[in-house]
Amino acid sequence: MKTIDILKNLVEIDTTNELANEKVLATWLKDFLLPFADKVEFVGDNLIAYFGNLTSKNILLFNGHLDVVKADKKEWDTDPFKLTIKNGLAYGRGTADMKSGIAISLQSIIKAKQADLLKEKLIIFAGTVDEESGSCSSRGACLVAKYFKEKNIKPLGCLIPEPSGKNIGKINLGHRGFLWLKCKSNGKSMHSGLINIEDNAINKMIDFVKEVQKIFTNQPIKVNKIPQTSCRVLFLKGGEDIFNKIPAFCESNLDIRISPTDSASEILNQIQAIASKNKVEISIFKKCNSSETNENEKITKTLLSVIKETNFASEIGYASPTCDAHWFSEIGIPTINGLGAKGDNIHSPNEFIEISSLKEIEKIHFNLIKIW
Repeated sequence: MKTIDILKNLVEIDTTNELANEKVLATWLKDFLLPFADKVEFVGDNLIAYFGNLTSKNILLFNGHLDVVKADKKEWDTDPFKLTIKNGLAYGRGTADMKSGIAISLQSIIKAKQADLLKEKLIIFAGTVDEESGSCSSRGACLVAKYFKEKNIKPLGCLIPEPSGKNIGKINLGHRGFLWLKCKSNGKSMHSGLINIEDNAINKMIDFVKEVQKIFTNQPIKVNKIPQTSCRVLFLKGGEDIFNKIPAFCESNLDIRISPTDSASEILNQIQAIASKNKVEISIFKKCNSSETNENEKITKTLLSVIKETNFASEIGYASPTCDAHWFSEIGIPTINGLGAKGDNIHSPNEFIEISSLKEIEKIHFNLIKIW
């Protein structure tokens, strides 16, 4: 089966996150991989397949999330759950994020197994669930990382082939974490025409948000390729649609994206101090740790040497959005994300990849396995 055929099967099984039916795809993958794998098992709804020497300590892990974000068919020019090939591009939900990366990794692993290159090493593929809910799910990569720790399975490196971008291959040494905060302010309702001192809940919230954004800009920037901490307002609601009434309440949702160079606890303490000053209550809705891998780790040095030999146009940096990398780095597995197929419109209508990049990046995955 060609890589594009694997991708077709992956795309045409609808794994929209809200459906929570990734086990359907995981079961298809189990049946597909059984003729090649030395061991296949489920950890919850997550699939883990082992290839090569099961006793080897020279372990390389490939991880890919099986879920995708929702696709509104009315907004697409093609059926998002049918792989459509046109003008060298392949369209479909999840083509870029990140089913092409999974297809590339699996094809590379199978070819390495068939070429008898895995006698002294162990390659593991983990197909995980529920990443698109914020990379902080307790039933996804978290379970796999916990299982590896309990079973004393210690990969020396992990590659998560998230999308490469449209023009250049991304090699991300880490990603930002986040704090999703629910904020609430209370005031006192009164007639807005009275000449009294107002206690306006919306004004409190606005002052709070402005002060937070003075410290953490709403326009993320990069310093030495590392994205800095930022704050964006996602929701603001207060009062009633009445022109003569001072609002007694206001609610807001903030997305604080935390740089790998910053401390989440210190940032939370800063925000709590600002909230207290402005009489705003905050609570954590969700949180996700950042991730960072040293350039001197085996996974980094090996990947860079492979890429240098292939003359693949690439860029080392950090991802601004989160992914499942932090679950593996937290248990001591150096993890890189990137080197999926080149594509665009991720999380948007008409998501696509460049078909030619499949073979190009597959060569990198294969050579990484070969010299691991």
